[in-house]
Amino acid sequence: MNLPQSHKPLDRNIRILLLEDSEADKMLVEEELLRASLPHRLHHVTDRNEFLEALKDFSPEIVITDFNLHGYDGFQALADAKKYNSEIPVIIISGVLGEENAVKIIKRGAVDCINKSSLAKLPSAITRAVHEADEHFRRKRAEEALERLRKRNVLILDSASEGIAGFDNDMRFVFINRAGLHILGYAIKEIINQPFDIIIADRPRRPEKNLAGIRGFGLIGTAAGMSLLKLRRKDGSSFFAEFTLTTIAEESESLAAVLSFSDITPRLKAEAEVQESFEKMRKILFDSIHAMSMALEFRDPYTAGHQRRVAELAVAISQRMELESNQIDGIRLAGVVHDIGKIYVPAEILTRPGKLSKVEFELVKIHSETGYTILKDVDYPWPIAEAVYQHHERLDGSGYPRKISGNDIILEARIIGVADVVEAIASHRPYRPSLGLDVALDEIKKGRERLFDAAAVDACIAVFDEGFAFKE
Repeated sequence: MNLPQSHKPLDRNIRILLLEDSEADKMLVEEELLRASLPHRLHHVTDRNEFLEALKDFSPEIVITDFNLHGYDGFQALADAKKYNSEIPVIIISGVLGEENAVKIIKRGAVDCINKSSLAKLPSAITRAVHEADEHFRRKRAEEALERLRKRNVLILDSASEGIAGFDNDMRFVFINRAGLHILGYAIKEIINQPFDIIIADRPRRPEKNLAGIRGFGLIGTAAGMSLLKLRRKDGSSFFAEFTLTTIAEESESLAAVLSFSDITPRLKAEAEVQESFEKMRKILFDSIHAMSMALEFRDPYTAGHQRRVAELAVAISQRMELESNQIDGIRLAGVVHDIGKIYVPAEILTRPGKLSKVEFELVKIHSETGYTILKDVDYPWPIAEAVYQHHERLDGSGYPRKISGNDIILEARIIGVADVVEAIASHRPYRPSLGLDVALDEIKKGRERLFDAAAVDACIAVFDEGFAFKE
C-alpha cells in the first residue's frame, strides 16, 4: 500500500506519536528514522490511555501505530486519532496485516500501511504524509480566505443602494442583492432561477432565452453601455431604471452577466449624482471580483512565492535604471501577477517532479495569454495586462506567445522577463533543485542584447553586486 513519491526534505522537526507495545519494534522504528536523518521529535506510548493523553498533550503532526496491540487494534487507534483531529495523518505498521485489513484501514482514513519487514519505507512515507498534510492545510486556508472574501463581497453588494443581479447563460437569476430585491418587491426565493424577462415591463411576444438573444433583441443595447429600461415589479407596477449589463464570461454556466440597476423615477433631476454613485459601485463590484480571482493563487505556493520574488527583483532593476516612481509601481504590480494565468493550469502539472511532456509544456505556456485575458479589462494606469502578456517574449523573436521582437516588447515586460529568468534558475522548483545565482546571471549575460534587454541585464547584475538578495 506504500506509494513512493519524491518530496523535498522536511524543514522542521516533526512531532511523531508512536503507539507500539513492543520495545524491540519501537527501537526498530527509531533506528529507521535516525538512519534517514529525518528531523523529528518522537513520543512513544504503549496503550490506549497513554495514547489518548498524548494526542491531547503532545499535539502530534503524525501518528504511527502498530495494528496488533494488547486489547487495542489499529482500527480503534485510527478512530481515536481521527476523533482528536480528523485531518491528522496516520500510518499503520504491522507484521501481518493482510490485504483485506489493509484496504479497510486505508478506506477509514489511514495514509499508509507498512509491513514491519519493510520499515525502511517509513521515513519516506512520513515525509510524503507531512507534505500532503501541509498542502491540505494551505488549500484549506485558501478556501477559508475565499469564503471570507465571498462573505465580504456579499456585504459590499448588500450595502449598495443600486440593485445588483447576476445571471447564467440562460439569463436566469443566480444572485441578487438586498437593494435589488427591495426595488423589485421580490423575496430571494421568489426570483432565483427565474428568467430575466420576469422583470421586463413590456415583454416581447417571443421571449429570448439567452444572453446573446436578449442583446440582439435590442432591449439592452451594448453590454457595457448605460441605458434606460422599463422594469416591472412583482406587484405589476413599472418604473424606469438606469442600468448596466456587463458580460462576465459567456461560456460560464454559473455567471454569465451582471446587471446593476437603479430606480430613477424619483430622481430624474439628480441624474449626475446617480451616475457618480453608480460608477463608484461598479468599481467596487469589479474590484471585488478581481480580488476573488487573485485569492485562487494560494492553491500553488510555488507560483505565489515566485511572483513575489520576481516583483522584488524587477523593482530593484527598475530603480537601478532610474525609472520614474510611477512606472516602477506598475512594474511591481505586473511582477506580482505575471504568472496569474497559471490558475488555469492543473496544479498537478505545476508541482510535478520531473520533466513535463511536450503537451504539458504547451499547456503551461498559455499562461501568458490567459493572464492577459484575466487582466485586460481592468482599468489600471499602467500596462499591466500587456506586461503579463509579453514577459516570455525575447528580443530576437524567439519567445512566446506572439513572437514579437525588439522595441515591440514594452520595457516593463523586458525588465520582468530578466527578473523571471534569474529567479527561476536561482530558486528551487518542484522538478529540480536551485541551479544557483551564478548560473542564473551567466544565463542573462549570454542572452544580453540577443534575448534580453541590455540595460535590464546590466542593472540586474549591478543590483546583485550591490548586495541584493531575495527575501525569505
